Amino acid sequence: MDDFYLRHKCVVLVLFFAGMAVLLSSCVNIQDKATELGSSGKVGKAQMSAFLDVIKDKVEPDDPNFFTYDKLDTNKVASFIYNTCLTAGIKINRQDIYNGSAKLVRPSVKPILSIYIEDSESMDAYVSGVTGFKDAIYSLAGSIITADTLTQGINLYYINNAIQFRRQTADANTLLQFIQNLDPSTFRNNGGNRKSSDMRGLLQQVLDSTDDRHVNVLISDFVFSPGQHQDATSYLQQQSTGIKIAIAQKIEQYDLAIEILQMHSHFSGIYFDQHDKRVPLTGDRPFYIWLIGSKKKIKAIGKSGVLTTIKGGVDNTLVFYKQSGPSLHSHKILFSHKDGDFEIQGGASGDMSTAKPNDVNNTFGFDMLVNYKKEMEDIAFFDDTNNYTHNPNYKLTISRLQENDDPASVGYTHCLHLSTQSLQEQKIQLFTVAKVPTWVTAHDSENDTNIGKDPSQMNKTFGLQYLIQGLYEAFYTTPHQNKITEVEITIKK
Repeated sequence: MDDFYLRHKCVVLVLFFAGMAVLLSSCVNIQDKATELGSSGKVGKAQMSAFLDVIKDKVEPDDPNFFTYDKLDTNKVASFIYNTCLTAGIKINRQDIYNGSAKLVRPSVKPILSIYIEDSESMDAYVSGVTGFKDAIYSLAGSIITADTLTQGINLYYINNAIQFRRQTADANTLLQFIQNLDPSTFRNNGGNRKSSDMRGLLQQVLDSTDDRHVNVLISDFVFSPGQHQDATSYLQQQSTGIKIAIAQKIEQYDLAIEILQMHSHFSGIYFDQHDKRVPLTGDRPFYIWLIGSKKKIKAIGKSGVLTTIKGGVDNTLVFYKQSGPSLHSHKILFSHKDGDFEIQGGASGDMSTAKPNDVNNTFGFDMLVNYKKEMEDIAFFDDTNNYTHNPNYKLTISRLQENDDPASVGYTHCLHLSTQSLQEQKIQLFTVAKVPTWVTAHDSENDTNIGKDPSQMNKTFGLQYLIQGLYEAFYTTPHQNKITEVEITIKK
């Protein structure tokens, strides 16, 4: 019995000190940055903005030293910089630290989640019998209902050219009945234009009802329907442009974010190709769940973990949102796995000096740790070097950190290794960038007329590339706007 309590006490102590290590590591990095800012005698708007991004990256939103009602309070941050500088013996006047017009932000009201299921004729085959489509919707809605911190209720709709059915403020029993009635006959009885899918019009209806009180979920196969009498390419281009305009107009008035989940389900029934030809199909087909709302609310849903519990699993994800510029991330430079030599100024998150390449092969390289946990993107996004841009004379390799890795990596998600055989005195800028991912291209079809004979077409969506390109061009209107995060290091010889 004594051994049991001794072991239990040891486990508790280990967990306690591990947690303290994370907390102290974060505080030290933030304090170092605060003293660095204050050493110039003045902290301007741009410097404060960059420091706020560091705090977002390092501090939980319930920390009363920096946040008020889960919002960064610039006055509190300015006070932190001032007090940290005083403790470090750095002279700075409080009025020389920018604090903007920091207003207290009242707690936001939990939104209503509205689920829109497209019920055009092409969707019948997803709801014939027991399918992954039904299971996915039920598990997602069920998880959100039970996670009462996310929403204050769920509304259920069928939609095609107009909303054909509604069930508002659904409880668990209503949701179960809704799923049990999800079949082709229900779709037919709802009425409306079920013959073709106007994706731009469908999306416009959902965008119109998206506001601070509503997060909308649109579920569809997102297969375009040009019909027999239209040129398919021209139709897809027109739809893409229309979607771009609809999204851009919403962005002008609202902090819009859209997260797209690609799923798959058993499909048994009639597929309608680009010429509206009826093609009997049986097998797995992709479908998509779009979450549409404010950036804050879409991020909250993503970070809650409910999307990872969807039955059947998520095949691919993609998120769109707009920001004024990349969020600046702090970093931690390691001396392990280095090529050549260097010194670090201002702690592990500082810049490099006296940098020298390896004498044997003239290579200079180093590891640095970065924490991407709080970003909206799926953590796997940051594993892919294709999602980064950096100085062309450097090569980048990436490894994702595991929880049982070296204690020095606690609080970080990724180890980035940069190497070069052309060492220069320069500022290294490492950006992650939003782009149309390769999975979209892989699952896109621009001609589905042979889908009944070509099995490779079964996992493709007609017009997907045009659909996603329309969103991309709406959110990222200029080249710099697609930069998501930034890490900066200055290297001197």
